[in-house]
Amino acid sequence: MREKLAAGFLIVLVGAASCRVSYDLFPEGTSSGTAGAAAGQGESFGGSAGAPLGGSANVAGAVQAGSAANLAGEGGAAEPNPGQGGTGSLYIESGSFIGDATPNRLVATLPFTPGFALFRTETNRAGATFKTDAMQGDQGARLWAFGGLGSNTITFDGNDLLVGSEEGVNQGGVTIHWVAVAQRAGYLNTGTYTGDAQDVSISGFGFNPGFVLLQEPVSGDYWLRSTSMSAALASAGDPSDTALLLEADGFRVGAGTTANNLGETHYYVAFREADNWLAQGSYAGTGTPQTIDGWPLSADSVLARCENTSITAWRPITAAGATSFRFNRTHPLTDAIVSLLGGGMNIATAAEVNETGGTCYYVALGH
Repeated sequence: MREKLAAGFLIVLVGAASCRVSYDLFPEGTSSGTAGAAAGQGESFGGSAGAPLGGSANVAGAVQAGSAANLAGEGGAAEPNPGQGGTGSLYIESGSFIGDATPNRLVATLPFTPGFALFRTETNRAGATFKTDAMQGDQGARLWAFGGLGSNTITFDGNDLLVGSEEGVNQGGVTIHWVAVAQRAGYLNTGTYTGDAQDVSISGFGFNPGFVLLQEPVSGDYWLRSTSMSAALASAGDPSDTALLLEADGFRVGAGTTANNLGETHYYVAFREADNWLAQGSYAGTGTPQTIDGWPLSADSVLARCENTSITAWRPITAAGATSFRFNRTHPLTDAIVSLLGGGMNIATAAEVNETGGTCYYVALGH
């Protein structure tokens, strides 16, 4: 079965022992500059951008810290990094490395200032961890059991992407996958809000979000919602119509849920829908292998989930064989997202992504 939809979102990771993959993403044909040599393998495509990034989100009755940064200067080749090959780009870069459990390890010098990064080990010792530029120092948000906001995880230091010694981001002797996305006006917004246990809008993004991921670090619960989802999906429990709703200039969180816990700081990242940037949509689960395609981008990483499950599956472009990874702290899947296509994905029989009779969703980031 195939489902053709408007642009959406995707999550990228990479699965070779040591590699980097990046793309210039100019959804509206605004690229400029010249191609430059990359570190290790392939090419990089540079350019310049001078627009202010992010934008402050506004919260009625809550403390809100939105992202506001400037991305200026020339894009171009990424600087070489020890043990890293791959390519550099202006807006997104992904890769993998073998963890060594050392603190302050340089993963990559990026050709941009990152606004968002996501890491996942290949083992079941830890789940996925994400960071936004609204998180201080080496803080990262764990999307798994015993999760919540942790230290000694991921650091943004200018254009440098570093990890600490925590297992979720740098387990010794294990392959770690990562993706980093530039803070970019009109396409990405990150920030925080303080829960007030009432219905409240987080706004001022300057675009209609196609996908939002948020977490309340004390409980460790996360919520995600795309344009196609009929309800917000949680890390645990049933879907909710009111916990997280997408709005024209941001999103709304509801009372009485962990998306809006009283007095707690919540972290979020919001992506705009756009061709060659973010694709999202829905498809009918059949319980038999199927191809989901017709996307307006070439997928680099995909996240998929059926609405009656609590497992989010994630497929990096360089994952070996048929492997994909759960957000939570469990073994990798080999029967979920088995491969990425130029404009779609192949899925197998796992109920997490292909529940018989269920409605399932994907979010894809690509070029």
